[in-house]
Order: sequence, then C-alpha cells, then structure tokens
Amino acid sequence: MSSSPHIGLVGTLGDYAPGTQYTETFPTMDDPDATNWPGCTFLTSEMPTSNQTVKYSFNTTSYYHFASAIEFVDDNESPLSNLKVSQWVYAFENNPCSVKAAFPDASDDETDRFYVKVRSPEDEGAGTITAAIGTDSPGTAYDDSATNLELTETATNSGVFLSESLILVSNEADDNFTNANIVADDTLGDRTHIVALGGTVTAAYQGNKVEAGVPVLGAVTVNIVILRDEVGGTPAVSTNFVEQKWALVSENYAQVGVDVIVAGISTEDPPDDERVDLSDGNVLVETNALSGILAAEAKGIIDAYGTAGTNVDIHVFYVNGIKRGDNDGIVGCAVADYYHRSSEDSYIYNIFLTDYDNPFMTGHELLHLLADEYHSARQENLLYETPSSTDSETATKRIDWIQSSKVMGNDHVKKD
Repeated sequence: MSSSPHIGLVGTLGDYAPGTQYTETFPTMDDPDATNWPGCTFLTSEMPTSNQTVKYSFNTTSYYHFASAIEFVDDNESPLSNLKVSQWVYAFENNPCSVKAAFPDASDDETDRFYVKVRSPEDEGAGTITAAIGTDSPGTAYDDSATNLELTETATNSGVFLSESLILVSNEADDNFTNANIVADDTLGDRTHIVALGGTVTAAYQGNKVEAGVPVLGAVTVNIVILRDEVGGTPAVSTNFVEQKWALVSENYAQVGVDVIVAGISTEDPPDDERVDLSDGNVLVETNALSGILAAEAKGIIDAYGTAGTNVDIHVFYVNGIKRGDNDGIVGCAVADYYHRSSEDSYIYNIFLTDYDNPFMTGHELLHLLADEYHSARQENLLYETPSSTDSETATKRIDWIQSSKVMGNDHVKKD
C-alpha cells in the first residue's frame, strides 16, 4: 500500500453529510491519481459543501481526496456564485474629492468586494500560495488576462488560504487605479479587474478553477435621433461620436447591473412642423426658464420622432444647440418627471443633447430620468452638477445606493 498521505486532485464529489460512511471500489493501490481505489471507506467530510475536503481510510492510513477546492467568497467567507461591478459607494472623501487611503480595506469602504479562497491540505503550513484570476466579457475590450495573486494561510497549518479583497471595475481608469493597498494593473496582487456585464470571472489554482457570472440585472432601451440643421443639411453630430458616448454610458451603468441597449441611431431632417425651426441653431426646451413646461419646439420634435407617453423606451435627440429661456448655452436637457409639471407627462423620458464632448454628460442626463432626481452634492456622483471633463477614479461617474434602487425600480428598466 502506498505511504503517501494524499491521493491528490481526482475529481468532484457531491454533497455528503459529515460522519456518514461510504464505500468505493478501486482498481489499484499504487496510482495516486486513480479515481477509484479498492477497499476505501469514506470516513468524514470536513466541510458539508460542494467545495469539500473528503477523508478516506486505507487500512490504517488516512488519505485525502480533494474536490473543487477554490471559491469566491464575501466578507463573511460565504460562497458567491455571482459577482458585481463595484460602486465605490464609500470610497471617497469630498472637498476636494479623493479616494480614502484605506480603500478598499476599511470595513465600510466597499461592499461589492470579494475574495478568492482555497482549501488545500497539501499546502498546510506553506503560509502563502499563488493563484490566478482573470475575466472574460463579450467581445475583447473588457477582458482582463489572468493575473497572479497571493493567498495567505488563515491560520497556522490550516490549509485554508484567502486573498486580499478584490473588486470588479467597468472602465480603464478604475482598473489602472493604485494606492498604498492596490498595486499596478496586471502585476502580482492586482486587486482591480475590468469586466463587462454578462462576463465571467475565473480563479484557478493547481488545475482547479471556479467561475462566477457578472449578471445583467435589468436593461433600458434608447433610440437615438441625430437631427440635421435643415432639410438635407448637416447632422448635429456624427454616428461615431454617438457610439463613443453611449459606450461610456454602458460602463457607467454596469455598476448597477443595467445593460443600456441602443436600439438604433438614425439621422433625420427637422420635422415638417410649424412649431419646429432649427435655423437659429437651437432647440427651445423651455420658453420660460424653470417653468417646468416643455416648449412647443421640443414637443414638435418628440411628436415626430419620439414615443411620447410610453414606458417602452427613451428617445435621445442630438441637436446643434439647446436653449432654455434666454440661455442658449445648454448642452444637455432631460425631460424628467421630477422637474416638469404633470401637464407635460406625455413628453417625459426624452433627452436633448449637443456635440458637447464630455465623457459623462450622456449618462448624467439619463440618470436624471431613471433616478428621477436633481443634482447631487457628492463630487464623485454621476449627477454632480458639473460633469468631469476627463476620466479618473474621482471623476463624476458613481451611482449611489439610493439612486441604484430608483433606477432598478423605474418602469423603463426591464427585468427578466
């Protein structure tokens, strides 16, 4: 009989109750990789889960048969089958906005963090082991190649190893973020991993691996109309400009699990409507500023190309300029319920935008609709009054928990 104390990694077992005895038939006694050994009696399951270490007896010598020994866990070391993109809700100090020095390790800094946990009796007493983690998303833009991470033994000779906390992100700026706790991207111990909704996260150690999904929790559909300045004239923006801005919106809304679907982009002449005259370069959205009454010109455009009075989708109109009262410097306007009077209810859930080249203005105006609220005082929030002009970890792109709840409760966000 072999004197080795371990059989090795030989397969996946089902859920066995601790203390129950099982008998298996094995062909040989000298092959440590055999899936069957003669005369082996199951003694006990040290953990009654699908990720368990199972102990067998061979005459007077005990052997271990390892099932899947790696998993994703939360702060309480409870297994996770799905993960989510981090919202960084409590990550910031304001005035000026900065990431807390302890992020993401302080107890309240990051509730979306997770860990990789490995049970490996063969490594008892090793102190540390090295596993790997990577992501795979639809397409290739949001894939994160496998990166090594060090796991530390939770107690002396425990054979249980745990990584530092990890977070998923949806954009390159967050993926590249470093501080005293977070090392450079794609180096040993990288703690930020980029992913898109619908992607998977995989961790692996010595041939064992675990996968977790990053599920879509809801979807919102937008239809986009680019208006020309006159019949047969010049479009307000290019299709490429629009596609780039809405790709950034998808990144923004990944943190709440909402897939933003652009159903179509069309370029149209101004509608043949006496209320609409774009020759002055502007769409009038309010005759009297702060009145909460949508101007006739804006209504004419929505009547022609929108879906007034439904909760099926949202229409977004790109125009050369937007005017509110005497102010013709407006770069975005959401026809939102919280702002407009009840008399305008059949026109809400539409947006007017210009060629203003800002990475967060589009998602900002969409959040006015979906969260149905005004500006936020938080400098990192997507509804901060002045959207950031460039992306960084402190840019105006975060959606807080209250806003998330409102978004998920909005009729325009469809859940399976």
